[in-house]
Amino acid sequence: MGFRPGRRHALLAGLGETGGGLLLAVGFLTPLAAAAVISVMVVAVFSFHIQKGFFVHNGGYEYNLVLAVAALVLAFMGSGSISIDALLNYRESGTLWGLVALLAGVLGGVISLAQRKPPSPASAETK
Repeated sequence: MGFRPGRRHALLAGLGETGGGLLLAVGFLTPLAAAAVISVMVVAVFSFHIQKGFFVHNGGYEYNLVLAVAALVLAFMGSGSISIDALLNYRESGTLWGLVALLAGVLGGVISLAQRKPPSPASAETK
């Protein structure tokens, strides 16, 4: 997919998606978790899915967009009363934290995409 070094980018993507998803699921550090998920989804959409259109049954970006929006909603709304954040009395959510999560997620995705070097047409033909 053109990310160099490939292992590092794959590891960071896996950690961001898995770690961010787990943190969102248990409701811990919700704005940070949302930013991680948004960042990974931005990279997924613009590096692979965007050229396939919207609908997921064609390999499009619909599902990735839904995941990013769901994470963003949690950053705006908060993790709820049954969460680790609530247990620790950590109530960072709302408009400011939602915008911070959105900005951090998009910025992280853009930085990662900027490091991408799409393969040359000659190397793509040999594979």
